[in-house]
Amino acid sequence: NVRANGMEKRIHLVKVGGDSMHGPLLQALMHVPSNVRFDFVITNPPFFDQQPTPRKDGRERAPMTTSEGFYPGGEEGWLLDILRDSLTLPRERVGWYSTMIAKKKIMAKATRDST
Repeated sequence: NVRANGMEKRIHLVKVGGDSMHGPLLQALMHVPSNVRFDFVITNPPFFDQQPTPRKDGRERAPMTTSEGFYPGGEEGWLLDILRDSLTLPRERVGWYSTMIAKKKIMAKATRDST
């Protein structure tokens, strides 16, 4: 969609993996010159840390690739790694962070861990 809409110079998509030394944000920024500033970073975290079990209501889950749906620690691991990454970056590098959070208990833990 980025290419189809002529936005390659404004939107940078970077696929990241499970690097134990760096969280997903630091991994992505390794592909971008250090003088580049981002107004915002939006993430849609992987929700599972392993293959999900079938739904209790019998409905099928949406198809997803491993990189889309799985991350060490699942949604909580992703959020905490993004949080840690954001605390190590100079504030001038990224202006605003946003992520979707599906479980309220994860937000409470992230808030508690960041203080």
